[in-house]
Order: sequence, then C-alpha cells, then structure tokens
Amino acid sequence: MNIVKTKASLFLLMLLNCSSQASQEHWHLKCTLVTGEVMTLSHKKDTAYINFKSQDKISDKGSTVIKLDTNSGEVQQSITVNDVTGSRVFVLRATGEAIEGAMAITYEEYKGKPDARVSVMNPMGKEIKSHACLTNKINARSNLLYTGIEHIPFIH
Repeated sequence: MNIVKTKASLFLLMLLNCSSQASQEHWHLKCTLVTGEVMTLSHKKDTAYINFKSQDKISDKGSTVIKLDTNSGEVQQSITVNDVTGSRVFVLRATGEAIEGAMAITYEEYKGKPDARVSVMNPMGKEIKSHACLTNKINARSNLLYTGIEHIPFIH
C-alpha cells in the first residue's frame, strides 16, 4: 500500500513540476503555416523562442527552435498601424547566429480575422521567403497588439 502512495505522490510532484515549468514560458503567437509546420513564438524572462514543429508523422524533421537573447538586441518588436486597413500590427524582428540575415513575424487582425506570417530576409534585407499562417489556425495572446511582449525591446 505504501508503494502505491509513494508512486502516486511522485507522480503528483512530477506533474506539478512540469506545469510550473510550462507556466514560466509564455507563448504569444501560435499558428499553422501553409507549409504544415506549427510556429510558436514564446518567451521566458530575457529569451525569446521561435519554434517550428513539423506535423508530418512520416518526416523526421521534428522541431527547430531559434533562441534569441533580448539583452543583446537579437530580437526587437514594434506595434504600428497598417496604412491600408487602419488595424494594429505587431512585428517581431529577429537576427542572430541561428538566422542568416533576419526574420520577421507579423500579426494583425482585420475586421475580426487574424492574419500572421513569417518572413526571412537575406543579409541585404531582401525578403527571400514568406509563409502565411492558415487563418483558422492562428492563436494570439489577447493583448499582443496593444502591449507586445514583456522584456523584448521596441524598435526605435
């Protein structure tokens, strides 16, 4: 009987520890790209993470995580207004060792419909790749368009 109680106690401790760790990392934007990958933008203290996870069960691509230090300037953000639609736009700009050139993640809502995309620029600033998110597969933190992401500096 004591073994069962001990195992149950250990399981509860492990579960609480996992949920505690998960609550420390805050995701701000998740979407399924037209390529089928799931992109998640999150942060934990002074580090931002961009995670691309393959949904292809056959492929062994798995997951790619880009880790960005907020203090070194590898990641910056802005909240602006789309000149055409008048809606608010969140932009995250990332550079760093894991990125050749730069990467931008944009998110906006127009007439209640979300729109998000990931763009990759070469070192000269020219866009070389752009992948939109599927509209019905976009989830964003409710105040992302108003407050941005805590601990990430704004572009000046």
